[in-house]
Amino acid sequence: MFSRTWHGIVPLKMRAAFEQYEYQTGVKESLAIPGNRGAFLKIVEQEDFAHFFLCTKWDSMASMIAYAGQEPLIAVTYPEDEHYGLISDPIVIIQEVADDRNPFAAQDDIGGQSKEKSPIQGKNPAITPITYRSGDESLLDDIKELWEALNRHHRDAAVNFKSHYEAFTFAMRKKNLLTKVQNGRLRIEIAVDPKTTQNVGYCISRVECSGDAEMESLYVQDDYRGLGLGETLLGNAIAWMDEMGAHTKSVSVAVGNEKAFSFYERFGFYPRKTLLEQIK
Repeated sequence: MFSRTWHGIVPLKMRAAFEQYEYQTGVKESLAIPGNRGAFLKIVEQEDFAHFFLCTKWDSMASMIAYAGQEPLIAVTYPEDEHYGLISDPIVIIQEVADDRNPFAAQDDIGGQSKEKSPIQGKNPAITPITYRSGDESLLDDIKELWEALNRHHRDAAVNFKSHYEAFTFAMRKKNLLTKVQNGRLRIEIAVDPKTTQNVGYCISRVECSGDAEMESLYVQDDYRGLGLGETLLGNAIAWMDEMGAHTKSVSVAVGNEKAFSFYERFGFYPRKTLLEQIK
């Protein structure tokens, strides 16, 4: 039996998004190869980076080659890796091993310097196979139910403007966004559970012709939170804004939803000013 261990690092702010991505690529694809005996992921945070170690076990070199190609010592990479700021070791470690046990289970640290932050995934990790699709304002109607759930959340959390959210409809929000897109571009990304074909999260981002960009709306369904969907959606939105040449990026957080501050701070967003609006 053989093990094949890959290592790469991403900026710490991309940790959760890359973890979800790694499950959908390296972990999921290796587990699908006949002869695979396990896929084990260890994530270590160290200063400004997250280190990813993926160890796969194989019953033969032939099964390993079926996954990694004719040069199994060369790291397997994907076109989307650059989006996450991945720095991959070009060479992996291949060893002959006695069993298919988790190689990280008995380790508290790697190199004795950093602390493990995520649970170790065993041979059959609990993967939530979320897929993502993106487009322009033509996808607005697809997120209607999710937006309405977000609006109810804002209504329930509101301190002073409950009546605003009660009267605010999706048709009004859609009209507002279509007006804004006349001065720039709009991007909508939707997270989909392929098992149910249900839309479970979305992100709307916008870049004006002036270069000002805003994350307009972000929501993940309650029972899909904690899986990295929000991080993936926001990370993808920020990458798109950068591609569009945005020079400033902002996000508005409604009063009553201040708990979202810590989430956005992980992506470099901090409070700059407080906007006061007259109640009518």
